[in-house]
Amino acid sequence: MRKHAIHSAGRTKLTRKMLETPMSAVQLARLISEAGKRIDPAVIPRHIKDGAPADKRGRLRLARYAAWLAGQVDKRRTPAK
Repeated sequence: MRKHAIHSAGRTKLTRKMLETPMSAVQLARLISEAGKRIDPAVIPRHIKDGAPADKRGRLRLARYAAWLAGQVDKRRTPAK
């Protein structure tokens, strides 16, 4: 995973390949943490159980996971009718 990253000022700059490559919960949490937002890898399997888009092996693509998270935030902000 790191071989595809471009580092800038101590942080990882995302590449298209990183956005599209399926990653394990640990890999995804590490990447998100390197980008500046610390995340516990144990949270990601719970998100998968809640509907986060994962493949049959439980791996996620960063772009799809980010879109799913944004949708969850939007659901919380929208009052139930």
